[in-house]
Amino acid sequence: MQNDPSLTHLVAQFLDRLKEQGKTANTVKNYKTDLDCYRGYLETFQKNDQLKRTDLQHVLDYGKYLQVKYNSDNSRRRRVQTLRLFYDFLLINGFIQENPVRKIPASPKFVDVPKPTDFGETITWWRYLCEEVKHSDDGLPTLIAQRNQVIFCLIFFGGLKVSQLSELQLEDVIIDEENCRVMVTHKKRDPYTVNLPNYLMEILNKYVVNLNRGKIHSKISFSQALFNANPHRILSGGLSPRGIEIIFEDIRGKIDANATPKKLREAAICRWINLNTPTQTIKEWMGVAPSYSLNRFTNISDSFFYSEDAYEQTYITQ
Repeated sequence: MQNDPSLTHLVAQFLDRLKEQGKTANTVKNYKTDLDCYRGYLETFQKNDQLKRTDLQHVLDYGKYLQVKYNSDNSRRRRVQTLRLFYDFLLINGFIQENPVRKIPASPKFVDVPKPTDFGETITWWRYLCEEVKHSDDGLPTLIAQRNQVIFCLIFFGGLKVSQLSELQLEDVIIDEENCRVMVTHKKRDPYTVNLPNYLMEILNKYVVNLNRGKIHSKISFSQALFNANPHRILSGGLSPRGIEIIFEDIRGKIDANATPKKLREAAICRWINLNTPTQTIKEWMGVAPSYSLNRFTNISDSFFYSEDAYEQTYITQ
């Protein structure tokens, strides 16, 4: 190792390289989190973050550290994968002579069993969100309630991930005379659109109108579909994945519910299956490869049926 450089300095260079390659901000953040774990290991056992050793035994010892620190096989696996990529970067740039992580067989990925939010709870959420919009004070409180309702729509009816929502542009929400849909863009794939139920057109139209009014009132301009706000004004355009998770945490505490964005998206996939959406269309909307197997969802979809009329009627009657 050349002069035992600090991990902080090397990681900064690695993350800059990822940004140059066009990795999303969320991806770069995840790599940083994984390498923060590695830094914690060095500081625990070396009392500093200098990369003094990069041999196979060092990597194996780090693996033992991960075994103790994390219960999830996939959490440990991901951090080893990140270390493998980081060491590749060090090797390419002449900081190390070999990558010992490459000598370790890749551990198998353990696929989680889906745990979709069931019909009863989705209706509970939908009813609460519709009532919040109806009963909120005019102005920003109503706009915030509408934003939360739109987030639910785009996850449950549109199948979007929080990472996709955080980068969604207002122009990606497409509303015309006959239907509404959301366009998902990806740096490495062609964009695609996901169809939304027609009765959401009114919800989306009202949100767009009020969002434009809110931006004028807060004297702010942005292109994102979502926003961050305090009780008095819009603070910025866009909403981070963690910000979306916090909104879910807040609502769960108010309605005694268990849904998370991940569970709600899994419900969206089961809903598509039960609507007889073509398999290839579902895969496109999920953003996965054509070879991806839907078996873990098709095997449980019969237990997660969602009544389409119930959502429309709940909206109409609120």
